[in-house]
Amino acid sequence: MADFKKCVASFEGSFQNVNIHFWYKNGVEEQLTISLKDFIGCLSESQMSESNYIQLGSLPKEIYDGAIDIGNVSSFRAVLVLPKGRHMLNYFGDITILPFPDLTFLFEVGNGYLKNSKVFALDRGKSQEIQADTVVCRYPFGNVYFDGRICWGTNMLPQVKNITESSLFIELFLGSETNMDLYQAPLHHPEFVNQRGLIEALEKMDTFPTEFLRPDSLLLSQLVDKFFERRN
Repeated sequence: MADFKKCVASFEGSFQNVNIHFWYKNGVEEQLTISLKDFIGCLSESQMSESNYIQLGSLPKEIYDGAIDIGNVSSFRAVLVLPKGRHMLNYFGDITILPFPDLTFLFEVGNGYLKNSKVFALDRGKSQEIQADTVVCRYPFGNVYFDGRICWGTNMLPQVKNITESSLFIELFLGSETNMDLYQAPLHHPEFVNQRGLIEALEKMDTFPTEFLRPDSLLLSQLVDKFFERRN
């Protein structure tokens, strides 16, 4: 087995090929490009027993960042971003379509099973894009703890094969019934102390007002670094 210190994989714009950069403990560096299919195949066939994660850059679809265990492709950490838009909300069995802010999901998966999960809202400010300095905010609806942890209730969580199936957790989250549990009203809006009031107001809007968001103490880059336990 190669005695490497660090390995970073990044995807080309078309997501058809993967660029891999190796740093070995003897100071040697090596770079190569392989197809995405071959990359996933190599990870799947790896027989390594120890846990070594390859850090990934941008990935297909809504995956913002990720890290895969090179000994087990079904063990990974993923940060996904769901752009602002209209999505379904199931409130006590009443289904409605509401404007949502940008959301970011953090998933830690071991052997295909979800171990930890968090969700936060994002505030782009005056920027047109989600960037490293985008402000992290609390999720504006119920069933999410103060620190972003998702309360899944009695949901049966799917087993996933690899990082590209992370979006299945988002689909389940958005389709699950929510209630008043863990809900916190927007700052400076006491009229929304009951979540029903917020929902009725949003039903009349095209976009989610950023003034309804509760800012956290982190920027997106800080949240991601903390999740991956990166050190500057």
